[in-house]
Amino acid sequence: MSFLSRSVKASSRAASMVQARTFSSTPVAKDIARVSLIGRLTRDPEVRKAKNDNDYVAYDIAVSQGYTAPDENGQRQQRPANYYRIWSFRENSIPGIMNLTKGTRVFVEADLTMESRETEEGRSEPRPFFTHRSLHVLAKPKPVEPTEESS
Repeated sequence: MSFLSRSVKASSRAASMVQARTFSSTPVAKDIARVSLIGRLTRDPEVRKAKNDNDYVAYDIAVSQGYTAPDENGQRQQRPANYYRIWSFRENSIPGIMNLTKGTRVFVEADLTMESRETEEGRSEPRPFFTHRSLHVLAKPKPVEPTEESS
């Protein structure tokens, strides 16, 4: 038996031993679509009632897309923001989310699913559906100081 055939045989034996020892105490992970968003609340969150009489929260965030590359004059244009509606069905998250106000900068993790919605024309159109997983406040909105005119 040559050196090369012994090393190939030994490495394949080692690989099979590694595969035989691979195990996990956690269940097999399902496919997942998770998104992370950093943006500002576009309005105060709102509590709604589901058909099964459970409360849930809906909130919207705007995510800035930054600026374009400089044009020939060196000017950069701000890209339009993207808007996302997030749904939270977790009862324990409702009080924390409801304490937030418009303009709060947040980091949101959500699960993404595509759901079919019927358009006004009667066609079925896929739309993203974001289910809240976690939210972290990055910055509170600056308080608006009253002006002399509003006094």
